[in-house]
Amino acid sequence: MNAIVKVEEMGPRLKTLEAPFNQRNTGLHFQREQLFAVEALMANKYLTGIASQQWRSVEQAILKVASIGLSLSPALKHAYLVPRDNKVCLDISYRGLIELATKNGCIQHAKAHLVYAAELKDFVWHSEYELPTHKVNPFLSKAQKGELVGAYCAAKLPNGNWLVEAMSAEEIYKVRNTSQSWQSFLDPNKAAKQSIWDENTGWFEQMVKKTLIKRASNTWPSPPAGLSEAIHYLNENGEGLAAPIVSSEGNRNVSLHPRRREALKKLAIRGYELAVERGGAFQAAKEWLEGEVSDASERKFLLEEFERKLSSEPTVSAQQGG
Repeated sequence: MNAIVKVEEMGPRLKTLEAPFNQRNTGLHFQREQLFAVEALMANKYLTGIASQQWRSVEQAILKVASIGLSLSPALKHAYLVPRDNKVCLDISYRGLIELATKNGCIQHAKAHLVYAAELKDFVWHSEYELPTHKVNPFLSKAQKGELVGAYCAAKLPNGNWLVEAMSAEEIYKVRNTSQSWQSFLDPNKAAKQSIWDENTGWFEQMVKKTLIKRASNTWPSPPAGLSEAIHYLNENGEGLAAPIVSSEGNRNVSLHPRRREALKKLAIRGYELAVERGGAFQAAKEWLEGEVSDASERKFLLEEFERKLSSEPTVSAQQGG
């Protein structure tokens, strides 16, 4: 049985984590994160009660802050301590996921957008490599917007190109249905009075954006270890959408994530089409593709796909042979 930790003991108890926290060397200052943690625990009576009974979960959450490298600062809104499944967990916002990707140079920036029924008449999807045409009236009420029809995440890569990932409303709601928060909300035998996935709360749009960022990151080049660890942690705590794990050294497994493989295949085809448009400039296209990715295993896979495309075209094979 877990020993009860009194409120006045929480600060000193957190102090004992300073050494293991600093060993993770994420650049965060322990004293500041200790203060943020105490403030968060004291601000919510329900969270305080769970922390006092499940103190081990608090320790695990604080050490996860250190290993992932996102501050609990309420001003940044990157990460929070929240009650979940009768324990204290680290929750990472969609802003926090973007921060992990941008500070490591994986992308320049990213933004997720929701699309509602009233906006469809002015919405035009172009491709995965081009921003859609999306006219938004920020002054429409919820009723005027209509039903959610989908959402997309636009990420700008280090080379200035765009990657756009889209999800239909059906896909989004399937993810919601796997959430422990939503399942507890629907279960009459459980005491959950609300869920962050409830469309009547202010958190629904934030959860949709987080879902999009998690999925879109599978197509981003060389996502950093911290981002993969953060997504894995969220999935392990009931948010669904499994993601590949990156080693602590930052090396990707040669077996790339299926969505990333598909994105690279499409990029190889795009390189081939550009070469054809330029009268057979295949060597130039190959050099362009090499500059599109920085990860060695991704570049190898991309060039293999490009060569496979070349060899499958009889005219091109004849040109190369001649």
